[in-house]
Amino acid sequence: MELAARKGLKPRRNRTDTQKLGLTVLLLVVVRVLWLRQNPAPPLRADLSPWKRQAVRVTHIALYGLMLGFPISGIALTVWSGESLEVYSWSLYGLAAPDPKLAAYAATFHNLILPALFYGTIAAHLSAVTKHHFADRRTLDVRRMLR
Repeated sequence: MELAARKGLKPRRNRTDTQKLGLTVLLLVVVRVLWLRQNPAPPLRADLSPWKRQAVRVTHIALYGLMLGFPISGIALTVWSGESLEVYSWSLYGLAAPDPKLAAYAATFHNLILPALFYGTIAAHLSAVTKHHFADRRTLDVRRMLR
């Protein structure tokens, strides 16, 4: 952000808005996980092979892990960069000591690794939905996925 300011460029996004979005996603995902603990998803079809059951489980866990990982890594990046964390109009300072090395790791994780994993997982998930809906004609499976 400093480099953009020095060159007279505006930052691509307002950091405060990005933090609000990340915290909102974090809150909603935590609520969803708690909801699923009380109201589990319908069981998988009995005729599903073991490797497909495992693929469903791994993809489901990966999606939730990534949805939690983005905001958590964004919080870590902000805090380790020595910046304030904006929590819906409250500025929190000094949550941790600034650490440029950890901030660089968090930036790499948040800006490169997580997006690549997220897009790959979303592509796999959408491929499975498309296959079940159009190739296998299993509309009940698709409804279960969209639940």
